[in-house]
Amino acid sequence: MTNQQSLAAVHHAIVKSIFSGDTLVIKQLTRSPANETEQRISLNYITAPKLARPPIDNGAVGSSVDEPYAFETREFLRKKLVGREICYTVDFQIPQSNRSMCTVYLGKDKETGENIIESLLSEGLVDLRQQTGQRAADPKYQRLVIIDEQAKANKRGRYSDHVADAHVRNIKWTLDNPKQFVDELKSQPPMDAIVEFVRDGNTVRCLLMPSYHLVTVQLTGIKCPMLKREGSSNETNEPFAEEAKQFVDTRLLQRQVKVILDGVNNQNLVGTLLHPNGNIALHLLKEGLAKCVDWSLTLLQPGWREKYRATEKYAKDSRLRIWKNYVPQTGYGDNENNASNDMGATASNGKSNDPSLKGYQAKVLEVMNGDALTIRDLRDNKIRKVYLSSVRAPRAADLQQKNDENNPSGTRQQIKRPLYEIPYLFEARELLRKRLVGKAVRVVTDYVQPASDDYPEKICCTVYAGNVNLGEALISKGLAKAVRHRQDDEKRSSHYDDLLTAEQQAEKRGVGIFSNGGGLQRIVDMTGESNKERAKGLLSVLQRNGRMEGVVEFVASGSRFRVHLLKDNWIVSFLLSSINCPRAERRVPVGGNPQQTKVEAGEPFGAEALTYSKEHFLQR
Repeated sequence: MTNQQSLAAVHHAIVKSIFSGDTLVIKQLTRSPANETEQRISLNYITAPKLARPPIDNGAVGSSVDEPYAFETREFLRKKLVGREICYTVDFQIPQSNRSMCTVYLGKDKETGENIIESLLSEGLVDLRQQTGQRAADPKYQRLVIIDEQAKANKRGRYSDHVADAHVRNIKWTLDNPKQFVDELKSQPPMDAIVEFVRDGNTVRCLLMPSYHLVTVQLTGIKCPMLKREGSSNETNEPFAEEAKQFVDTRLLQRQVKVILDGVNNQNLVGTLLHPNGNIALHLLKEGLAKCVDWSLTLLQPGWREKYRATEKYAKDSRLRIWKNYVPQTGYGDNENNASNDMGATASNGKSNDPSLKGYQAKVLEVMNGDALTIRDLRDNKIRKVYLSSVRAPRAADLQQKNDENNPSGTRQQIKRPLYEIPYLFEARELLRKRLVGKAVRVVTDYVQPASDDYPEKICCTVYAGNVNLGEALISKGLAKAVRHRQDDEKRSSHYDDLLTAEQQAEKRGVGIFSNGGGLQRIVDMTGESNKERAKGLLSVLQRNGRMEGVVEFVASGSRFRVHLLKDNWIVSFLLSSINCPRAERRVPVGGNPQQTKVEAGEPFGAEALTYSKEHFLQR
């Protein structure tokens, strides 16, 4: 094909974006090695007002302002052309700048399609460049002159009597305080925005309307494979990163969307983008081009979180793209009716959200350390120890870390009674004790943490009293935190997102471990050989007090207890009067050395007496 034939040929393309009022970014419909990438074409005969230049280094330096009607011209073309098919002819090329000057028609046929140059001139949005010589005599140019004169006569666009400054966009390139900006808009309905740039699958640049704030928005709740950073020679794109970017690019670039601002992350806004065809994050999840992110899922508005998890589960089960090697976690046989769950009843991580659908009934015998329970399984009457899934009660390490921060050079405090010396651990234990001990609960096994080093195997469960998730109740009162799992770790609570949300709200309210202090339980210990004389002196006081309320903290044998007297916070040893139960098996020190112990055999029926007292009195 000669150069003259190439210029006369009609080309077909899809408009990807509008660079300015007279320049289009297109992708050819017929793919070949020569036109695989996008290209720019300019509209012949006209000059559009110039758009503002962005600042250098995220400041105001080097920026400019729009010329009058520049943004309106760009918007006229954007609304008419982006994502639509056009046909065009190349009138001539400028070799120095490699620019193709074209006549563009909307549609597949230039005979019936709308001439875009004529439309811009008829609206009075662009200047008609003066032609000389043979070009001035061209019938096509003569027709454009007539259209331009009609626009002037009708006072269209730039030829109107309006003040020119009223048609200048006041764009804001930066946000001084992103958090304050989001907080002010959170109660407002979703905002209109135009997606100006797609950085990767989950990060876009949006122009908010009508305030003209240009902001970077990360999609809430998801993360796409990452593209390598510009200029980096030792990085590579993660698998499917380019595909995720192209997926968003072809659907959102220069499209009008609704934006819900959910929060802030590293000066970038975190939000949800709603296209007329739906939430783009859900589409990415469904195609296996993104995965859910725990920390930002908690920012989503009510109702969305469950949809995200269920859609991700669909992509996992279908082994789509990033999930092509996915191996699902196996369920646990002790969860009744497990097989009856269907995809419609899904919780925040794709498991059943109705506690009545699975699990087993158990009776709580003891609460241990605020996040563990001793239970009797009512199916086989066996005693088991279970842990609350993804729940972390206050620990000695937290207290030691806080002390180290406050006094780096000080010696570490030795913790003898964790229940009373670790802030808020006693309150956590009490909340569960009052609600659970001696009561029936429903237990749903979520995962089993295998034994490692000195730690035994842990059966981790979600425990319900009625329909109340006890782990969530603890965290919401600031008496525990949610465990931070690895992103690809599916061994977590079946309502993990609820735990994260509860923690976020507790931290916002500043309750419990998120408050400025307190949480210690001051007690007076009257037990042991060293306190024998002190306890004898206390006897007369206790006798005068008459009936007192206390909690049995420890059962040594069928008739011997350690009791916490609630009114005065005294811990005393207590023996039942007039009876003596058989002694159960126990460990005793060897030669008075507490480091060395031996097992002392129990008396007949000692174990039965101990079990009876534990089940009826412990933590009551």
